[in-house]
Amino acid sequence: MFYQERYQKKHENFSKILNHLNRNLGERRLTEFSDLELSGLLKQFTLSFDLMWKTIKDYLEFNGVDIGIISPTNVLRSAASSGLLEEMDVEGEDLIEMLRARNQLTHVYDFETALDLLERIKATYVPELLKVESFFNGK
Repeated sequence: MFYQERYQKKHENFSKILNHLNRNLGERRLTEFSDLELSGLLKQFTLSFDLMWKTIKDYLEFNGVDIGIISPTNVLRSAASSGLLEEMDVEGEDLIEMLRARNQLTHVYDFETALDLLERIKATYVPELLKVESFFNGK
């Protein structure tokens, strides 16, 4: 029961921040955002990704999947090997690319790089994150 409650609570938080990110990205072109707004959008992506992999972790644990050492990479590998990513209709490579982008964000200091990352977030990552959210909405 404990893990079910944990993954459901994480899913609620994941859903809130992801929908906020999706709504904000959809309202304007990326070049219309100020530096401060771009920083906020990038932070929303980071939070969305972190809550996504932690929701998957708790869901896998609830279902008895042994993850081993807890890390985003190991959780995504376990989700792939257990068939969960396929069940979610999510591309594992996109999730690994998201992880790299999330890690890269700690080293982004210029506007152009931030815009490039946001383009990928809007075009590729948010749709994949929405698939994960949709899967958990059905649980």
